[in-house]
Amino acid sequence: MGEQAKREIELGGGVGVKTERRGAIAVWTIDRPERMNALSRAVVRELGRLAREAAADRTLRAVVLTGA
Repeated sequence: MGEQAKREIELGGGVGVKTERRGAIAVWTIDRPERMNALSRAVVRELGRLAREAAADRTLRAVVLTGA
């Protein structure tokens, strides 16, 4: 399946966004099951940062956003 990389970003208060790369696809997982994966300000900021990063990546073809 090609290059595969995983990264977990821990934000203040135990908030997390996990990222995984599967070839030309990025999978972003909001990992806040105790809060029903509600979007905090920190999560929204991180998703914005990831989106800017993805926009600059010419090898990326799709992003899947999901919740844990």
